Amino acid sequence: MIIDSNQKILIVAAHQDDEVLGCGGFIVKALKKKVNIKLLTLSEGVSSRYQSNPLANIQVKQAIKKRTAESKKALKVLGVNNYFFGKFPDNRLDELPLLNIIKMIEQHVEKFKPNIILTHNQFETNIDHQIAYKAVEVASRPIKKNSVKKIYTFEVLCSGNWTFNKKFIPTTYVNIEKEFDKKIKAWKCYESETKLFPFPRSIVGLKTLAMYRGMQSGQKLAEAFRLEREII
Repeated sequence: MIIDSNQKILIVAAHQDDEVLGCGGFIVKALKKKVNIKLLTLSEGVSSRYQSNPLANIQVKQAIKKRTAESKKALKVLGVNNYFFGKFPDNRLDELPLLNIIKMIEQHVEKFKPNIILTHNQFETNIDHQIAYKAVEVASRPIKKNSVKKIYTFEVLCSGNWTFNKKFIPTTYVNIEKEFDKKIKAWKCYESETKLFPFPRSIVGLKTLAMYRGMQSGQKLAEAFRLEREII
């Protein structure tokens, strides 16, 4: 994956925090080279945890507010200042017309005009991640007016390593040895999402995956991606 200042990259993530997990190191590396990056998240990311609680409305609003504050702190650490937080319901994207999600992504593609999109891969357990992949697949279809020339998918801990008989197979590895500390600093901003090892989304979990992808590619620490389409 060539990183240069001529690129405009749209990251489409299902939830706030997926951007750090899936490509936080890449974001830091790309911004060092003055790449133009925009983050689009689709869902508010927390409401599904409170459905059975009679105080859900109050708690959901508080949880969304907290998650948004955490995300803004994390993005500041990474250096991202162009972002849009969607408010589709958490873990219920499959209950919405897929067209609604596609149209949102298309609007951002049309306005931002990225030549690269990064998003979730199709093999994850989280339904919102799967829907994000499907929606990007349609929104990036190679029609004449579409600016997108490359689509890469990334992996997210928990969702990506809890699947049965399905596997994310990378084609591309990005060295994040110099960027890893900043990725961890950004992840620590998501206090409500971080747990202790052996939970995958722990500091040890993030480093273990980075080391594993590094071993696969002859590097100390790496993030893995899969090239889904490239138009030359």
